[in-house]
Amino acid sequence: MSAPSQTPGAPAPGYQGPAPTPPAPTHTTTTTATTGQAGTTGGPMSNQNLNQIVTDYLLKRGFNRTEEVFRQESKHLGPDGKPIYQLANLGPKKYSRAFELLREWVENNLEIYKFELSKLLWPVFVYSFLELVSHAYTEDAKGFLREIGPNFQPVHADDLKTLGTITLPQHINENPMTKLYRENKYRIPLNQHASGDLFNFLERESDQGGSVIRQLLATYFSRPSTEDQETWK
Repeated sequence: MSAPSQTPGAPAPGYQGPAPTPPAPTHTTTTTATTGQAGTTGGPMSNQNLNQIVTDYLLKRGFNRTEEVFRQESKHLGPDGKPIYQLANLGPKKYSRAFELLREWVENNLEIYKFELSKLLWPVFVYSFLELVSHAYTEDAKGFLREIGPNFQPVHADDLKTLGTITLPQHINENPMTKLYRENKYRIPLNQHASGDLFNFLERESDQGGSVIRQLLATYFSRPSTEDQETWK
């Protein structure tokens, strides 16, 4: 019997197959996508990766101080490179956070300054409440009064009752007590050391609510002695 004829398209006898593909070069470049996974291509470099590249470069060049400043500034930028605004300083809840920040600091301060600094708490509370009402944050103002007001009940019970009737912006100018607060600067005679300690703290905790307290002090409080006026700006 004769051998079957060769099938069209089949390799000829002795054919060894195609030549092997040469190995890829050992030196390859891996691109990191925005997700941070090595080996993924096609996406732009993330702001976080870019920041890391810059800081590494600065360190290699010996710019330690510059690298430190750049790293601190980068903490305030989002993935898109735009500034991140601290939640503690935004929205109506900022007054509650800021007040608790101040209250806790006062209560943990040195005994020689605690009594003097504690005089800040009531007016900061009042002006925070009035700010909420004046911006029509009615429910937030009620919650603020309900949450923090009891701290002042022993001394300011009547004033708290009055504040409870202030629910609309126009009420502020109609009520003698609240009108007095809004139209006059509140004066607290802090000595130089207590004043300096206060503003150093507020500056240090600026992103956690310190800037909110500073704004209230600058707007509604009279400046203390001449040597301390610079800190109240």
